[in-house]
Amino acid sequence: MGSIRFRVHRPDRLPDDTAQRVCLVSLEGVPWTCRSDWHAPDLVITRSVTDSGYAHVPWRSDRFGQITLSTATLIERPTPYHLAVELARGTIHRVATQLADWQLAGLRNFDSVRDKLTAARQCFADAVTRQRISADEAELYATEAIDLGLEASRQLMRCYRQQVLEARQQESPRFPLWLAGNLNGHLEVPEPDAFQRSFNAAVVPFNWRSIEPATGEFRWQVPDAQVDWCLKRQLKLCGGPLLALDGQRLPDWLVLWEQDEEGVLSYVRNYVDSVVARYQQHIQLWHCAARINNGRGLAVSDEFRLQLAVVAIEALRARDSQTPMVLSFDQPWGEYMARSDTDLSPLYFADTILRANLGVSGLGLEFNYGYSGNGMSTRDLLEMSRKLDYWSMLGTPLVVFLTLPSSAEEDTQARGDARLTRGLESAVDPVWQRERLEAIMSMLLAKRFVQVIVWDQWSDAPIHRFPHGGLLGADGAAKPALKVFQEIRRNQLA
Repeated sequence: MGSIRFRVHRPDRLPDDTAQRVCLVSLEGVPWTCRSDWHAPDLVITRSVTDSGYAHVPWRSDRFGQITLSTATLIERPTPYHLAVELARGTIHRVATQLADWQLAGLRNFDSVRDKLTAARQCFADAVTRQRISADEAELYATEAIDLGLEASRQLMRCYRQQVLEARQQESPRFPLWLAGNLNGHLEVPEPDAFQRSFNAAVVPFNWRSIEPATGEFRWQVPDAQVDWCLKRQLKLCGGPLLALDGQRLPDWLVLWEQDEEGVLSYVRNYVDSVVARYQQHIQLWHCAARINNGRGLAVSDEFRLQLAVVAIEALRARDSQTPMVLSFDQPWGEYMARSDTDLSPLYFADTILRANLGVSGLGLEFNYGYSGNGMSTRDLLEMSRKLDYWSMLGTPLVVFLTLPSSAEEDTQARGDARLTRGLESAVDPVWQRERLEAIMSMLLAKRFVQVIVWDQWSDAPIHRFPHGGLLGADGAAKPALKVFQEIRRNQLA
């Protein structure tokens, strides 16, 4: 067993559930299964390997709120690491590395970024030299270095977005991008005109749990109505996910067959075939499977998860060999791996499927920002950009499924394990949702390989998966974030 020990001088900088959220990852970015415990004043992370790696830790910044930060590479040693100093080191290193990469790519005008980095490095140097003299002074300098590094990160992303978007708009003033809203379970779409002003595409979810509540008993009323509505509105149509391995979208009766793998595969094959046969003439993009890497609706092995994905793909392609098809993955940083026995990282799963040449046209990533459970920690734009760039190396178009909360209040209509990330209660409101969405969307528009962006919850009524994650409230009132999509739809899309 190996362990990394951090000396925490300001416990108030860490959320209450830090021990459950911190993780160690390999040099390739894959989390190790680990256990975290408080041995005041130290946070100790234990794992079964002794390799060097990075630590991901949620941190409370006075200027930037709660954000997940990363250290630089750490080796095991008996002496505790000063947590704030190591997070400052990692933050500065991350910004400096990305700055160098984008300069090599031909981007310019980063003077303000370099100025902030210089100031951050000076504070970091002061923190390092004071560690053994005064831990409190080291903490103050390290905290300032973190904030300066995050400000440099923000300015770096602002410069990047401005230059890349200007280059794209010179080639074509409007982008050939799908901007889609998920219709969820609505038989009648609330505020239909607002939906059409916001999106040029729609997602019909084909929820297996709703469509086949009993074996062989299909209820097509809702998807039929949704498809007809989209056709009348001349919206592009994305159908799916046909298979989603979470408890909100798998039928209850399928769990009874959990120990019969052939039985489960047979039911998956039959359901996918039934949906594709009924709707293939209308669907322009199939979302074949979601959360195969991490969905907890079935207690199955990694190998069987791969097998489920393959069977779903083959069943779809047997009926429809032409329409583009994507698979999607939640928690693309693989946080779930730190608390489970799985060895299958999201990227490895995707690479394995692509190498099999089964006819997958693209990959989807869920960015359920600000949610725990099946969500992602609050990370800065630079980290999100780097993750997208990393996935783009697989050489296939990407689809981003996006959700952000707008309130910390209890949502009695929300189902599933998504919940607001602890520590965000005082920050999250409709304005926070809009501001985060504006920043994320501007970053996504700068990525040519992101060809589809899906807002994954149109309304907070009726039953839904993400607490307060809709663009319409439960009362049907539009939230400020809706205008972000309407402006993009009006000004930037072909």
